[in-house]
Amino acid sequence: MNLERVLNGIARYLDREIYAGMNNWQEVIARIAVSRMLNNKSLENMLNNPYMRTFAIIDTEGNVDVDGLYRDLRTYISNKGKIEIELPIFGKFTFTESDVDSLYNCIIGG
Repeated sequence: MNLERVLNGIARYLDREIYAGMNNWQEVIARIAVSRMLNNKSLENMLNNPYMRTFAIIDTEGNVDVDGLYRDLRTYISNKGKIEIELPIFGKFTFTESDVDSLYNCIIGG
């Protein structure tokens, strides 16, 4: 799937699932950070990143293996039960299989 479509799906997921649980200050900081990461130069770097190609995340055409990543992430989280990420200012985020399903649906449904 085209990288831009994937990023738009991730943005939808962030709007629905992540930003909604933040206070105003956290949301502003998060939106600025995401916007900066997704600027055109960052996208170009992502497309040309050898690790992204080595691990078959992005191909030479700029397409992302969404289905493969979905299967891998869902399997890993299923084996662990959940994964937790703690970010300064934002706190702890917990992701389960249903979160992976929701993210995937935001990406493919958009």
